[in-house]
Amino acid sequence: MTLLLGAAAIDARRAIARGPLLTLADSLATDLNPLLDREPYIPTTKALLSRVGGRCEADGTDLEFDPTSPHAHRCPTCARVHTGEYHDRWWLYPYQLWLAERAVHAATLGAINNDERHRAFARTILLGYADRYLDYPNVDNVLGPSRLFFSTYLESLWLLHISIAADLLADGGDGTTAAIVHDRIIEPAVTLIEQYDEGLSNRQVWNNAAIVAARCFLGEGNGPLVEQALTGIETGIHSAVGPDGSWYEGDNYHQFAHRGLWYGITLGERVGYSFDEELLARFDAGFSAPFLSALPDFTYPARKDSRYAASLRQWRFAESCELGLARRDNETLLWALGRMYDHDLDQGDTERSRASGEAERHAQPVRLSRADLGWKSLLFARESLPMLRLEPPGSITIESQGLTIHRREHGAVYVALDWGESGGGHGHADRLNLLFSTGSARWLDDLGTGSYVDPSLHWYRSTLAHNAPLINGQSQLRVAGTCIGRESTGGFDFVSAHLDGIAHGVRVQRTVVTAEHYFIDEVRWDADDAVQFDLPIHFDADADDLTFAPHTLIGGHGLEDGFNAVRDGEAAELPAGRTVRLTASRDGRSAQAQLCTDTAATLIRASAPGQPATESRRFYLIRMQGTRGVIRSAWSWTGELVSADLGGEEELTVCVNGTTHTHRITDTDWQIQHGERLELIRFTRERIALDEWATDPRSPAELAAASGALSEPLVIRLHEHDSEWFSELDPMRRTDWVEFALGDAHYRRSELTWHEAGRPRARVAIGADTTGLLVDLFVATDTPVFVAGDATNPFDNEHPDINGHGVQLYLATEDSSGAWILVPEAGSNDVRVRALDGWDGIPAPTAEWRAMAGGFEIRATIPARAGESGLIALDLIVNDATPGRTRRRGQLVMSGSDGECVYLRGDRHDAARLIPFAIE
Repeated sequence: MTLLLGAAAIDARRAIARGPLLTLADSLATDLNPLLDREPYIPTTKALLSRVGGRCEADGTDLEFDPTSPHAHRCPTCARVHTGEYHDRWWLYPYQLWLAERAVHAATLGAINNDERHRAFARTILLGYADRYLDYPNVDNVLGPSRLFFSTYLESLWLLHISIAADLLADGGDGTTAAIVHDRIIEPAVTLIEQYDEGLSNRQVWNNAAIVAARCFLGEGNGPLVEQALTGIETGIHSAVGPDGSWYEGDNYHQFAHRGLWYGITLGERVGYSFDEELLARFDAGFSAPFLSALPDFTYPARKDSRYAASLRQWRFAESCELGLARRDNETLLWALGRMYDHDLDQGDTERSRASGEAERHAQPVRLSRADLGWKSLLFARESLPMLRLEPPGSITIESQGLTIHRREHGAVYVALDWGESGGGHGHADRLNLLFSTGSARWLDDLGTGSYVDPSLHWYRSTLAHNAPLINGQSQLRVAGTCIGRESTGGFDFVSAHLDGIAHGVRVQRTVVTAEHYFIDEVRWDADDAVQFDLPIHFDADADDLTFAPHTLIGGHGLEDGFNAVRDGEAAELPAGRTVRLTASRDGRSAQAQLCTDTAATLIRASAPGQPATESRRFYLIRMQGTRGVIRSAWSWTGELVSADLGGEEELTVCVNGTTHTHRITDTDWQIQHGERLELIRFTRERIALDEWATDPRSPAELAAASGALSEPLVIRLHEHDSEWFSELDPMRRTDWVEFALGDAHYRRSELTWHEAGRPRARVAIGADTTGLLVDLFVATDTPVFVAGDATNPFDNEHPDINGHGVQLYLATEDSSGAWILVPEAGSNDVRVRALDGWDGIPAPTAEWRAMAGGFEIRATIPARAGESGLIALDLIVNDATPGRTRRRGQLVMSGSDGECVYLRGDRHDAARLIPFAIE
């Protein structure tokens, strides 16, 4: 019995591989032919994630992956060849995954074709890894323990293929190789992976799948660890996959997570696990989910943290369709395969032979056939396919994403309102984002995300980078929108959604009505107090009859507010009720927009990063001031929109080919009069003008106090100012302070547990005197590691300060907050203080440090006062470091750790974790 298929099923697949899927079997063998007569290269070095590695230093493009070229890496855009350690160690990451997949690729062909050459090649790879696996260091990882890579989920992808390859060899009679791999790879690797649970994450799907495969290979298919991992697969589907099959983190991560779910479900069904039928239905729906949102050019929209303009016309997506159809019929999958197998493109390099495991690298679209599928299709795809479809999906709402798509002209015109969930850690602050494409021309686009280790990431995640509203120059608060009306009637598609809490006390409603030749977009907002309301419009167009003057676009200073990325601003005044026309042409197509505001506004034109970030892209922004307002626009793509009158208080008209469409808006419905017909679409909730949508105006600190978070504070007694360090105080004077001893219960680990890390310790004392709040900290260490003030971080976007000893300090009072990182300056008693993003108002502390026997001591004074209640909330995090590491080893968290890990935390902290104190 193999992990994926039983003996009888393998026999049946042999017949299919010699018949209908012969061209696939032959093409897979052709991919391996150049590799069979040479010893595979097994690296001895761990892969490294860095800001430079794998990206062109000139234009930021991802470098090509060539598995035969470990030291020369070509840019596909400018053809420059890059060399150096950072690029070489980046190359190791796709290479290790590529080599593991070649092992399972060869083992599959060995099993299906009974071919000893392929079995021998798989065996050589596995034994090569068996000799080296335990020599790779589990250190300096980015996201969980890993030996070969820098993140646990990559180790899981690799182990999954190693396990399946070893299992296929064992099923073919090679028990010796299986036994060696059992002891030297699979047992230690799965034990490593089981140390790190990522909860509700696309990565944990792969961790669970790898655990199931590995433990089943180890003979523990009915054991508790397999049961736990399969339960995790079910939990992931229940919590992260909607009834429509879509993964909550958006299209890009849907593809990745769903492939992991396929392994988990397939492995679980083999061991007889009884999956919930409703969850299986969600999983099966997930095969078609990404194609429902496909753009006219058959890419998926780059919503949330998605790769930009990634084509769905790739062999891996075709294989996903085939695997879905192997389970059950699905009309959407038949349409998707119809697009992928169509002959409208030339044949070309599918890049399958260079595929890096399941961590896909997006290729250019080429003509595909069943011969271009992967090894999984050889084991699971149908013998033959039903008749493929040509008609694309029509207008649709993907409920669990909160994405409504209006399509026209057989899918060539695409208008979408993204109103629902923001998408967790990979989500963007972009609710009520508007998308508009015709054919290959993207007029209102979502740029997705660039590199996670490049500063441009912060621009792409900002509200300003989207066609979505923002308040007072700051990116939206992460709240989900609600659909309050959706209907298709009389040739019109309608959707309306509201967002309550885009900023404190602000409500926004956006309505989109799509007709045959145009669509209307109305944005209506109100606020409890006067605000600045911005609506970016990323439409690279020319404006008629406006005079622009140089202007600096001013906004928030937060890391992900985006304004620091804007250049070349200019502005024109936009009187109330005046319509402005914007026109653009691209890819042989044209589009125009007519804009109007109900009160005076400023129309700003500027440039910001495009895709890639080295390219600049022009956009517009409407800026309004006040407590309420309306922005309307009429968009067309056929040239047949003659005029639009958008300035009426509750009415607008559009004239198309001599026919007038009158849109009337009331508090309860949207009416469309066209000819003799009247379409009436009711809102499911009264519109934004109603006060019942008002949000609580109190500050977060006031809300925390009201909720009882500060109801049992620790008491600090105010004392007169003195200059002594806490360690010098006598026991009686120390009673005015609150003291914490930080150890095992407070430790956030990386690869090492608290005990393995040498039991890091710290003592924290919190006090108050007439100068402010006092913090005194002793850190036990024999070898302090202090990051220099001019240091740089070559690895990621985090500040280099976090990778040495220092303290992160977070404070909230009733009406303000502040957060800082304090780092001792070697060679002096000075402490460098850096304010942290998102915590504003309280002045920075003054601090000094001194060396002591067995460690060092920092004392800081924060010039802050408690409010009338005498309450504050504070937390402190000590960064733990050791010489020889590039990243910190862990953290000591004053509020406690509860088994947490340090990965990806940077200098950020949850305000809800702060400890309450009362100053008396």
